Amino acid sequence: MSLLFKGVSRLSELLIDTDKDLGGFGLTNLKEVVVGMGVGDIIFHDGTGIQKLSPGLINSALVTRGPGHDPFYGWVA
Repeated sequence: MSLLFKGVSRLSELLIDTDKDLGGFGLTNLKEVVVGMGVGDIIFHDGTGIQKLSPGLINSALVTRGPGHDPFYGWVA
């Protein structure tokens, strides 16, 4: 997917109207999540809110157990 949409060439140029009716979905605390992120961090939704997951130790892998379960970093056998 390209960011070349309505003259936007960089992610920093996007304007998000957080007051718009998003059909039951919402954008909350985005600034707080992004400010606290470091290199390699990912975010996920845990069913109630957005959570941050920092990278695991060397040789660990991101593990998911399917919908309804939070991802985590674990050892690969």
